[in-house]
Amino acid sequence: MKKKEDMESKMGNGGGNSSEKIKIKIKTAMDNLREDVKALAVPCEIPRISGESLTALQFHRDYVAKNQPVIITGCLSSWPAMRKWQDVNYLATRLQHQKVTVDLTPDGYGDSVTPDGSTFVTPAQQKMPFGRFAHMLTNPQPGVVAYCQKQNGNFNEEFKPLIQDTKRIDWAFDAFGAEPDAVNMWIGDQRSVSSLHRDPYENVYCVIKGQKRFTLLPPTDGVYLAEQEFPGAQYRLANQEKRTTTTTTTTTATTT
Repeated sequence: MKKKEDMESKMGNGGGNSSEKIKIKIKTAMDNLREDVKALAVPCEIPRISGESLTALQFHRDYVAKNQPVIITGCLSSWPAMRKWQDVNYLATRLQHQKVTVDLTPDGYGDSVTPDGSTFVTPAQQKMPFGRFAHMLTNPQPGVVAYCQKQNGNFNEEFKPLIQDTKRIDWAFDAFGAEPDAVNMWIGDQRSVSSLHRDPYENVYCVIKGQKRFTLLPPTDGVYLAEQEFPGAQYRLANQEKRTTTTTTTTTATTT
């Protein structure tokens, strides 16, 4: 009887060690895969190429098919937007009374975890005439950051007067073999920051004025991001001065 108990005890301990060994093997395999991907598929620097002679075949073969980020220069030189949109007064004139959706936060961090790490908070959102939004951009005030970043095709919905200033990007349309599911317009200042997130779509991001910095991670880094759930909240306007200083808990969100 004693021998049987000893055997069960040993078997139990062995099962525990086996579980730990499996975890170690999985982690080692993921670490090796991560390093292999970085060595073989992830460049040390994002390539920069000219778009003036870029073909759909080259774009798809060298970048889309390989899931390879790329910076393409010169491909928007024929767009009137490259000249006209440099002046916010032009935009304000074209869109003066057009209502646009604006996200408002106290610090520029929308859809992100609060600094104390307790809550995932989304921006207060308000529709306002573009002229008013332009005034907020050119006359920034402490305690409120305005960022136009509505998704799901806001360019064709809220910025129709500007469509004539853009042109079809032939090599992108031909490479993907379809019209885009959505064309979005983002307008903000240097205080606006998007939190870490996943995009289920291929993106062609056109910078008309200023600059945009992306931090990109390969899919193999996903398991290292310590994804977890947080109580959800949304900023709300505390008063008519649009101070976004209070939050109200609403739901549960997941972030990284």
